[in-house]
Amino acid sequence: MIIPNEYVDFVRLIGDPTFMVEGSGVIVSANPAFGQALQQDEQRLVGQRLSELAVDPAHKIRRSLRFCSRTRDPIFGALSLRKADGAILKFPFRAMLLRPRTNHLSALMAFQLERSTQFIALNKKISDLAREIHQRQEIEKALRQSEKSWRDSFNALEDVMLIVNEDYTVEKINSKGLELFGKTEEEVIGKKCFQVVHGTDQPDEFCPFKETLKTGKPALTRDRYERPFNKYFTIKSSPIFNEVGKIAGFVDLVSDVTERKRAQEALQMRRKQLLESGPTRNVAIVGGGPGCKAIMDIIFAETLSQLPMKLIGVASRNPKAVGYLYAQQERIYTTTQYRDLYKLKDLDMIIELTGSDEVAHEIARTKPKHIRLMDHVAALLFWDVFHIEEERIAGLRRIEAERIAAQRRIEAERIAVRKRAEEALQMRREQLFEEVPERNVAIVGGGPGCKAIMDIIFAETLSQL
Repeated sequence: MIIPNEYVDFVRLIGDPTFMVEGSGVIVSANPAFGQALQQDEQRLVGQRLSELAVDPAHKIRRSLRFCSRTRDPIFGALSLRKADGAILKFPFRAMLLRPRTNHLSALMAFQLERSTQFIALNKKISDLAREIHQRQEIEKALRQSEKSWRDSFNALEDVMLIVNEDYTVEKINSKGLELFGKTEEEVIGKKCFQVVHGTDQPDEFCPFKETLKTGKPALTRDRYERPFNKYFTIKSSPIFNEVGKIAGFVDLVSDVTERKRAQEALQMRRKQLLESGPTRNVAIVGGGPGCKAIMDIIFAETLSQLPMKLIGVASRNPKAVGYLYAQQERIYTTTQYRDLYKLKDLDMIIELTGSDEVAHEIARTKPKHIRLMDHVAALLFWDVFHIEEERIAGLRRIEAERIAAQRRIEAERIAVRKRAEEALQMRREQLFEEVPERNVAIVGGGPGCKAIMDIIFAETLSQL
């Protein structure tokens, strides 16, 4: 291809990196500045295709060449070129048509690259912005995952949990709460907690939030009867502190203790009936094995301390039996002959624990008429019922403790994740501000890419850039 000398001389006189390229994309001339920019001999660049030097998509380069070949007006854009060491530089360019295409000659164009430090800074800023956006997206993704995990755990709790702000307004409620109150989330969020839980227009004197606001510590209201639900609740209020250590809200844990409360009331009623039914009954046990010790543990248990029952004697053929020795330790009368128990003053009942029907029948035949008998079958049933109830109560206490601990872990995790994310984002922003001073920016090209960059620059999260 013949290139007029004036074009070659024109290219060499330009101080900025400049090259000439024909319509097919083959470089036909380059000045020394272009070679220096790419760390290559400019003569070796002649004959190469522009698409071989650029990292931009080939269709983008073809489009720029085609557009330039059809107008006499300069066009502006940017090229990303690879240096000899593999580094990539992005240059703004100004291209102009030197010779239009004819039947015999292809179009000839000149590309002048700009080595502007401002553009390099802009490139760096845009790169930093892109990196910032990616980091923010990763943080937001982690926050969404953490929020989902927190929400799943929040809704898995068996107790009612509400997140309430310092103005008593409900901000969150779990699925158990919606189920108990028979409402949708829209009907609860934004309402006052005392309206939702107590059905009142203002907090009352027993509200645990008041105590928490006063002391800054968790507060508890036990076994409160809520008429709208005909249930008993235990309500625990735990404070949520903001970044400056002030109370920003509360975690409200509402436990339905109706079953336990009514069981306690029934037990209390039974105790009262027993106390009112007559004087303390004196009891003796026949059989000093493990069953004897188990029954003694029940009688001595704190939960039965008010029962009108007193153990006054133990009989066992084996003086080394565990129950027999336990009775001696507790300074209770012991004997190896059960008939000796008949002589005890004011004995009201014998509990037979030998497991022998023959012994039970013999005691029933020989005991004085005023002494009642509970044989080993009835005693075993009594033991099973008591043991099951004790295990149930202990289990309820463990579950309650685990729920409270889980609630604390969930809230602590949510606050910690948000705090770490905010700290990471703030640190990255500060680094970005220190690395690149404020620049005045103009954009060439008004397409979708222009709008995307404008959205980035105008975004509230990057408004301080």
